[in-house]
Amino acid sequence: SNASTPWKLLYPRNIVAQCICIVGVLFWSVPVTSIQLWSNVESMQRFLPRLFQFSKTSCKLCSTFLVKYVPVLALILLLALLPLVFEGIARRYERHKVKSDIQRIVLYRYMGYL
Repeated sequence: SNASTPWKLLYPRNIVAQCICIVGVLFWSVPVTSIQLWSNVESMQRFLPRLFQFSKTSCKLCSTFLVKYVPVLALILLLALLPLVFEGIARRYERHKVKSDIQRIVLYRYMGYL
C-alpha cells in the first residue's frame, strides 16, 4: 500500500475516470432538475397530492418547509456527496496515493460540476 502505482496502470485508469466524470456532468441535470421540480408547488400537487393537502390544511409551517427548505437541503446534500464520490474514484479506482494529488483531482472535478 506504500508503493507507488506504475504509470502504465495509472494513465488508462485516469482516462476512464475522466470519461466517467464527463458523462456524469452530462447527466448531472437529471437529479438537479428533479429536485427543482419538487420545489414547484404545482408539481407537488400533481405528484404528492395527499402530502400537499396535509401540509396545506393542517400546518402552514409544514407547507413552507416542504416547498422552500427540502429542495435546498437536497441540493446541498447532493453537492456535499460529490467530493466523497470523486475522492473514492481517485483513491480506489485510479489508485492515487498522495493526499495532495487526490485533493487536487477532487477540486478540479468538483469545479466541473458547478
